[in-house]
Amino acid sequence: MDRLSEPQAARASNFFRWAQLIIGVICMVMIANLQYGWTFFVPDIQKTFQWERAEIQIAFTLFVLFETWLVPIEGWFVDKWGPKLVILFGGILAGLGWVMNSYATTLGGLTGYYAAQIVAGIGAGAVYGTCIGNALKWFPDKRGLAAGLTAAGFGAGSALTVAPIQHMIAGKPLASRRPSSGSASGRASSSCCSHCCCACPAPGRYPRQACKPTCCRAGVSTHPLSSSGPLPIGSEPPFSLFSAASPCG
Repeated sequence: MDRLSEPQAARASNFFRWAQLIIGVICMVMIANLQYGWTFFVPDIQKTFQWERAEIQIAFTLFVLFETWLVPIEGWFVDKWGPKLVILFGGILAGLGWVMNSYATTLGGLTGYYAAQIVAGIGAGAVYGTCIGNALKWFPDKRGLAAGLTAAGFGAGSALTVAPIQHMIAGKPLASRRPSSGSASGRASSSCCSHCCCACPAPGRYPRQACKPTCCRAGVSTHPLSSSGPLPIGSEPPFSLFSAASPCG
């Protein structure tokens, strides 16, 4: 009897898992403009340094590659160390990427735009992959909704900050934007604060709402929680295939 009652006492509330989803959406909003805000700066970078636009855009290519292709590895770290550490790591790198971009004067080198975008891409990918994976773990009964809302935070973050970014950089030389661009790192790094509240569900901690089987066949539940716990992030072939194909989309 004690064995059966112990998981019930350890169950998280439904409010708690929705709070985890909201935290994930906030983290996504914080890192969104590392990707979508890049194009606002490209014309002035080209005008200031007289580089070819194709050379400048290699930096963005590097960002996308390191943002997406490392997600399976970052997912492994989440399963081993939990989401808090990975989101903290990603938030720090995302903020560092903003600062490096704001002070870069070359394309190559350890302080150039290429290196800055690699650092930013690793950070953004760590936050993105962790938030999506954590949402799926908390909502095995509503996976589509959880993943959709979390991913929507990435788009909403760019939509909400387009006007402020354009206002900050309008009519200013590239060098004078360093404080503005650097202060934007605070928005990205604030995802570090969210890591304190982020948690991964342990077996037996799911709310009752998440434990109801969605379908049964021959008396055996096919619900993902019928096993001992959630599958590790990236353990399913479709997830790995999606991560590898992301840059192509």
